[in-house]
Amino acid sequence: MAGPVTGAVVLGGFFVLVAVVGLVVLMPLHRADREAARPAPAPVREPARTDSA
Repeated sequence: MAGPVTGAVVLGGFFVLVAVVGLVVLMPLHRADREAARPAPAPVREPARTDSA
């Protein structure tokens, strides 16, 4: 009975490792997509000049 249990543990560990590596690889790509989708900030308008002289 030790063989199938050991195999299940090893296979489960492998899938956890694959999931973690996949998240680490995809996280920067997801951040880049979110920053690209962010709208550009509105241009800053300077206040109108009122020369009273």
